[in-house]
Amino acid sequence: MKAVLMSIQPKWCELIASGKKTVEVRKTKPKLEVPFKVYIYCTKDGKNLIKGDISTTIDFVAVNGGKVIGEFVCDRIDTVARIRTPCMDYTTVNDKWDTHFCEISCLNGDELGKYLGFNKDGYGWHISNLVIYDKPRELGEFTTVDNEAVQNCNHRVQSYYDGFCNSGYLKCGFYCKVKDDWCDKCKTKPITRPPQSWCYVERSESNG
Repeated sequence: MKAVLMSIQPKWCELIASGKKTVEVRKTKPKLEVPFKVYIYCTKDGKNLIKGDISTTIDFVAVNGGKVIGEFVCDRIDTVARIRTPCMDYTTVNDKWDTHFCEISCLNGDELGKYLGFNKDGYGWHISNLVIYDKPRELGEFTTVDNEAVQNCNHRVQSYYDGFCNSGYLKCGFYCKVKDDWCDKCKTKPITRPPQSWCYVERSESNG
C-alpha cells in the first residue's frame, strides 16, 4: 500500500509536533485518495530556527535531524493561493476568500505568496491523527518502487485489458509472470536519500 514520505524543516516539525501547525503547504499533491498516511522526515537544516528558545530547537535538530520523527493521516487537501492585486493581497482556499488559513499553516501571507508564487495554486495538506515517535526512525527503514528494476525485469509483461472490471486500459500495465502480481509490488528498494519535497513509499506492517 502506498503512503508518502515528506521532508519538513525542523522549525515546521516542532510546530507540527506541538499541535500549532495543522496544515502543511506544498506546490504539488500525490495521486492518492484521502485519507492516506504521511511519514515526517525532519531535515538536517538548522538555519531557519523558530523564534523562542533557540537552544531547545538546536537540541531538537540534534536528536531528530535526518530521521523520520512521526506520521500523520492526511484527511483533506485544499487548493490554496495567495492572490496579489493592485489594491490588496488576500488568501483563497478552494477559490474562496479565507482569513484562517495562514494561522493553521503558520505562514503569513507574504511567506505563502513567496513560496507558491503569487496568483498560483498550491495545496494545503491537512494533518490529522498525528503520532510523534518515541524514538526517531532511520530513512533506510522505508522503501520505494525501484522503477529501473521494474523496467529491466525480464519477467514483466504488458497488460492492456482488465477483463474483471471491463474498464479497458490499465493505469499500471506491467505484470510479473513469476510473482503473479503487479510489478510495483515486488520491485522495491530502501530509501537512501530524502525527497526534496515528498515521495511515495511502500507501506507495510514493518514500517507502520
